[in-house]
Amino acid sequence: MQQDKYICNFLLLLVLVYYSQGVIYPMGSIISQTTLLLIMLISLVYFVKELFFVQSKFTLFIKAWTALLLLIVAGFFLKGDFENYRGFQSTLLNMVPFYAFYYFSKKDVLTKKHLIVLFIILAPMIVYRFTQSNISLQAIREREDVIDNTIYMFLGLIPFVFLFKRKVFSIIALLIFWIFIVQSAKRAAIVCGVFGILLFFYYQLKTVNSRYQIRNYTVILIIFFGLSYWGYEYLLENEFLMVRLQSMMEGDSSGRDNIARIAFATWYESNNIFIYLFGNGFQTTADVSANNSHNDWIELLVSFGLLGFTIYAILFYSALKEIYSGNFVFNKKIMFICLIGIAIITSLTSRWYGSSFAYSQILLLPYLLATKDNSIKK
Repeated sequence: MQQDKYICNFLLLLVLVYYSQGVIYPMGSIISQTTLLLIMLISLVYFVKELFFVQSKFTLFIKAWTALLLLIVAGFFLKGDFENYRGFQSTLLNMVPFYAFYYFSKKDVLTKKHLIVLFIILAPMIVYRFTQSNISLQAIREREDVIDNTIYMFLGLIPFVFLFKRKVFSIIALLIFWIFIVQSAKRAAIVCGVFGILLFFYYQLKTVNSRYQIRNYTVILIIFFGLSYWGYEYLLENEFLMVRLQSMMEGDSSGRDNIARIAFATWYESNNIFIYLFGNGFQTTADVSANNSHNDWIELLVSFGLLGFTIYAILFYSALKEIYSGNFVFNKKIMFICLIGIAIITSLTSRWYGSSFAYSQILLLPYLLATKDNSIKK
């Protein structure tokens, strides 16, 4: 047990060091690459340990997660395009450490306190990274209205706000996230932010103290409508974002529909049963279009055929099944809903299993799955 604690703490420290690139040291330096390598090596040990040496019954979600990981690894090496390693690297970071932290969560080594401390350290670093990235992008484009994808890193932090016992900390964090999300002008991020905020206030209404129920309901509703009004007004002040939202309502997808159409045609018009079943290889959309697909489902269908698409569908089906199974205690169920909701949105509009906010997938997700029957206090 003591050894597990040391390794867990060391792995958490490595995660923080990795995400401090661009804040404490330059992006993509030898420090980040060495840190990533250590994270992968330690996680692979627990991947093997969890799959072959620990006597535990795997849920459908973990089976689908493992199948997707193995499929992506096999597809990358079979394709042999090792120059496109960055996408593969991001996917590994999002998926492999899951097993280590799942193991630590089952052993009560990874706890709520660890996650709160990690959030408190990560949040200001991500604020700094976004601010610096935004300033650099404005200087390059020579205009203030820019779209910065760094905002996606905030989305992985949203489910963490449910960890705080004191509501004021959660509200402050959500307000800060909302300010930066609106500033980013990313439409998918707006949807995720609204989803997280609505879910948070629903959680507050469901967990009010029954002794002062009427008073607490009144206070929560006043706060909710007050902040909603302020948030909406702040949204309207961003003219650039309002233009983008209007264009979205008119069908503008920033070229993503063309990328998806080209990628899908590559698969559908192949007239090859092997490609229909197993796809064209790792990240095919980058080979046949100007950019990677901003849709996990299209990417998996084109790259790994019906096999990859089906495994991904099973993954989300199993997640929804976990929600409706009744095994979660309520507070963790809400967090899980928030996490999976953001996962579904980002899987349709950008990336999830290879996203920039891996800390949500490798830390909070395994923690919730491993301790879903336990009180949040643990």
